[in-house]
Amino acid sequence: LSPDGKLEQFWAHVRGMLGLTAAEMRAVVARWPSLLSSVNVETLDFQLRLLDLELGLSGRELGAMVKRQPLILSCSLQKLRANLATLRRAFAPLPRGEHRLRVAVLHHPALLAYNPATLAAKLADNAEALGEACGLSAGEATGVLAASPTLLSSSPGRLARTAAVLRDRGGLAPDD
Repeated sequence: LSPDGKLEQFWAHVRGMLGLTAAEMRAVVARWPSLLSSVNVETLDFQLRLLDLELGLSGRELGAMVKRQPLILSCSLQKLRANLATLRRAFAPLPRGEHRLRVAVLHHPALLAYNPATLAAKLADNAEALGEACGLSAGEATGVLAASPTLLSSSPGRLARTAAVLRDRGGLAPDD
């Protein structure tokens, strides 16, 4: 508790922006206590507004993202912008690319917490590995990653091995 009550006012403002109750906010902080020291209070409002403007997320959707991945509150504006730009470039050629971007970030907010260079490399490497292993075009492989962003947490080698096992067990030819 702060003597002047400003910290409490700030967190009440954040709760309001995120559409979270006091109990939900306490649960987020209990899950990620370092949040209190790692969040830059001067830029947090801008970060949340950026996500709202870029993705058109409601306060409740932002709150759901924070509950899934509180770490996104400690990301810098530069990191958020860089990761959104990387994901937008990757998903733009896909049908309904903006919608896919929004859904991917909403359901997998950790995408925004990656190091921007790591995110770009993982998108490129894993799309290439999926494409080679499954006979997909670059766009099709990126579409698979967009549909299931958790695949970004796998290494390209593991994706290729998994695809080979599925082909072998399913009796599929490499081109299937």
